Amino acid sequence: MIEELGEWVSDSWNAENAMHIYFYEGWCRDKHVELSLKQVKKLVREVASRVKE
Repeated sequence: MIEELGEWVSDSWNAENAMHIYFYEGWCRDKHVELSLKQVKKLVREVASRVKE
């Protein structure tokens, strides 16, 4: 996916993975979740649009 969509995909994936860990450990604040959610939503939209093609 990085080759097709760009390096930002890796950042989005890392943000999602971190939030998964931080949420269950209780380490994140609302602000952290909101920032990561923006990145993950972009990733999901891009992948979904490619799957529909």
